[in-house]
Amino acid sequence: MQKAELFDIPKEVSPLRILKKDLRHNTVVLVPENPDDLWLISEIVGKGDIVGGKTLRSIKIERGDTHTSVRKSIFVRVSVEKVDFEESQLRASGRIIECSEGERGWHAFEIMPNESVSIEREWKKYELQRLDDAKVKHPKVLICVMDDGEADFFVLTEKLQPLASFRGVTGKTYGQENREKYYGELVKYMQDKDCFRIILAGPGFAKDDLMKLVKETGGSLASKIIMDGIAHTGEAGVRELLRRGIVEKLVKSSAVAEQTRLVEKFFSELAADGKVMYGPKEVENAVEMGAVSMLLVSDKLVREKDSLLKTAESRGAEVKIIYSNHEAGERLLSMGGLAAFLRYKIGI
Repeated sequence: MQKAELFDIPKEVSPLRILKKDLRHNTVVLVPENPDDLWLISEIVGKGDIVGGKTLRSIKIERGDTHTSVRKSIFVRVSVEKVDFEESQLRASGRIIECSEGERGWHAFEIMPNESVSIEREWKKYELQRLDDAKVKHPKVLICVMDDGEADFFVLTEKLQPLASFRGVTGKTYGQENREKYYGELVKYMQDKDCFRIILAGPGFAKDDLMKLVKETGGSLASKIIMDGIAHTGEAGVRELLRRGIVEKLVKSSAVAEQTRLVEKFFSELAADGKVMYGPKEVENAVEMGAVSMLLVSDKLVREKDSLLKTAESRGAEVKIIYSNHEAGERLLSMGGLAAFLRYKIGI
């Protein structure tokens, strides 16, 4: 079995760049590099914030009785009323409060990759930490959990996303020809994917047979693959991989793996009647008492619980956002979306 080793982030993977951080004036200037960065900004920017930068806008030009409009690149600052993120496009719409040319009015400011944008808001510590974490980009890791019966592919960056599922063959009645066809489809799928490492895992010997075919096929694919033995396939297999820490052995920083570890630690403490608490009312009470050392909050509740998170930080608690797009995040959300590690046990 190939040994998992740490590898540096490839140069091709560009991190989010922070050009300026002026917290005295509540301003951060940054350059998003890819759709993941745009998604992160959409999670932070909200109504009442001010975004600024260069944007294309129709400018009216009057020549006597003739009126024409031309598209020009101008500088604007917009007071945000609405944020839309869809298919890797991010728009912050609102009233223009400053512009280098043209009339003030409503404008849909598009935040684009490789273009600087200034964001003015009351920054929380956990929001700044999210930006700092994004400065270290997580390269694409392709995960395949499989046996003879099924194979499921996932891609892991800052988020975990399912990609594809293949039905396999089980039992001698299917014959060797169908088995080889199944493995061949999996090899072809891995060859077509642009990724930096592949984790191939599953119970039994199916993964070993697949790896043998990869080596026989030749090329550089085999050098990307790390193998691991797990007890499950499907999403349960991915959860097992994240708990085992193989992703962190491959990548120096893995947000999903860290979040999974924190949620698992919470449930372990809960089962042992440890210093933890969950539920909106219970956690809010613990925060007010200053008893919380670390607060876990689902990304689905961040905006709704903004005041609570601010209070938690003011009382010395560390706030951790747990994304709901992986199993650990779903577990937290199913329990109300809030959980706390306590400095000391308190009565309910």
